[in-house]
Amino acid sequence: MTAMRAVLCGLAVAAGLAGAGPAQDLDVEAEAAAMLALVADEARQVCADAPQSGACGLARGRAVAIVANAIAEAGQTRDRGAFIELVRAYLASEAPELRSAAAYALAKMAPDRTDTPRLVGLLRDRVSAVRDGAWAAAAASSDPQARLAADRFPERPGGASLSPDPAPFDPATLGLTLPEAAEYAWLSAAARKQGELQFLSDARPETLVAGFAAQAGQDALTLDAARTAWPEAAATLAGYSRAPLFASVQVVPVFGADAADKPPELFALVYLDRLFGGTGFALVYPDGRNLLPKPAPPAAEIATEIAAALPPLDPQAFDAALLAKAAVQPAAPAEETDLILAIRAAGGVGAQDYLDLFPDGAYAADARAMVAGPRLELEATRIAETAPVTARLVNLPAGTTGRLTVQDASTGGFIASAWVDDAAKGPVTIDIAGRAVPGVYQVRAEVQPPEAADPVVLWHDFSVELALATLRVDKTVFAPGETIQVHFSGLSGSDQDYVCTAAAGASNAHYLAYSYAGGAREGTLTLAAPSTPGAYELRAFFDEDETVLRASLPITVAGTPAVTPVPETPVPPAGGPADSARATLVLDQTTYAPGATITVTYSGMFGDASDYLCTTEAGSSNGRYLTYKYTEAARQGTLTLVAPAAPGAYEVRAFFREDEAILRGSVPFTVE
Repeated sequence: MTAMRAVLCGLAVAAGLAGAGPAQDLDVEAEAAAMLALVADEARQVCADAPQSGACGLARGRAVAIVANAIAEAGQTRDRGAFIELVRAYLASEAPELRSAAAYALAKMAPDRTDTPRLVGLLRDRVSAVRDGAWAAAAASSDPQARLAADRFPERPGGASLSPDPAPFDPATLGLTLPEAAEYAWLSAAARKQGELQFLSDARPETLVAGFAAQAGQDALTLDAARTAWPEAAATLAGYSRAPLFASVQVVPVFGADAADKPPELFALVYLDRLFGGTGFALVYPDGRNLLPKPAPPAAEIATEIAAALPPLDPQAFDAALLAKAAVQPAAPAEETDLILAIRAAGGVGAQDYLDLFPDGAYAADARAMVAGPRLELEATRIAETAPVTARLVNLPAGTTGRLTVQDASTGGFIASAWVDDAAKGPVTIDIAGRAVPGVYQVRAEVQPPEAADPVVLWHDFSVELALATLRVDKTVFAPGETIQVHFSGLSGSDQDYVCTAAAGASNAHYLAYSYAGGAREGTLTLAAPSTPGAYELRAFFDEDETVLRASLPITVAGTPAVTPVPETPVPPAGGPADSARATLVLDQTTYAPGATITVTYSGMFGDASDYLCTTEAGSSNGRYLTYKYTEAARQGTLTLVAPAAPGAYEVRAFFREDEAILRGSVPFTVE
């Protein structure tokens, strides 16, 4: 086996190798590290002598590719403790290949707030592949400040180029002179097709506003004032009303030469950019003109940038760690080594296939041990934060007992646990919902076989990912006040999950109408479309937590609002209800399926606008409710509630004037 072969085998180690033994031949590790150092030195020498030559490009490409591959494989292992500092070091590399590889690897290693400044910096990179990797890492971060990137640009920006992006626009066609040192916000590139350019600036906001106002001959307005003055542009400007992302927005309208009675041709917006932590400004063209960039620069210009001096490389650090985990045998045939590495990465799955192919192979003993030995298997190694962990103990005798514990992979902090009363009975489920934020975790099994002297300890890494929901509607344009039928899936199952309507670009805390999902993970609910034409969104949130938007879907309200008679405001009865007053409740059924509609016929209500009916668990306190609806001051009538998602015994209850001190009526029902 050649030294280069040893290097490539070491780099091929994938996720799930926790527990693999150390390298069996330290000479291979040393030889591989020496080979990598030789490749890097070779490239430096060639490029020092002829930096623009084809030989330099090939030598540099060979060295960088090896290290980029090592970074990528380090990310695949998800071994935060062994590799994260090595990966972080390459975020600042001069080579875009290595910056990009490091960002993608970091995305798999649970980035935290210490990574946020570097990731925000990479979001401004001129290389699209680097920005794409930084976006992935920021979206996976546990730091809300980093996750603003996903809020600002909810669709992954895309881009695989490793060359600097070409000029994004033609300054001569903008209609305004840009401030000095304006930096184009490359992450917003997709908006160019719809007539929008975003920038960052070191200048103070008031300086930019004064400069744009002087050029346009117009005073600045607040965002709300601009949207009111030009309602036809309100939807175009709506995105800048998102408080978590933009603050103190000032708008300067720019009119054309023949501007009489015409709306502005251009809006210059100046704001505080909360994602990038400084001053930002945007040029927004209401006509949605295409602002795609000029053609790419000549190949020679790109070649000059590619032939820049090599960045410092540290392949030995990666190689030593990866080979130590791989236990590669130098004399083994290449195909056997590749197969056993894949089997180890899969936690032993496929070991029997290896033995069928190579019964006397170099790794036969290793494969037989995996086939016969105890194993901890996970149903999935990428788990949404609302889903449980399902684990199975394999090759342990009946009667094996013990405990499975979920812990933070880097700190060992406890998350949840479950007891194993008999390993032979089947899989064990551990509920981690609400306890584990996105990141890397480990299931650790400490079990005792019935006739063994010592306990068996097994473990398996997995990642928790941000749980997202899906919203779907049969159409996206609605008349004012029309009923919207929303199909949802992927909710958490909490009774406080809800779907709402909101103005496009409004903050997460803003809503117009809402409906709880009743504890259902998937189903259908209805909302009333807003009464005013414009751009809106349907949004989903888990457990009444507006800090994380779980799904959004744009809709449009168009047409003339229907003229409806204004109902008389109900006059509440004089005085308060007697303590002895009671309502009568009748259900259409006594047993419901999870999430089914409950029809309640009621009478004897007090007649106040705050009288309401609710569902709750049988025997719970009066202040506890799952879903509720007001009777809208009706003394008698019919309304519907949603049955809880979990089977069990429940009640529908009635209260007057939101006073839970006296239960005014109740009727039991069951969910099966």
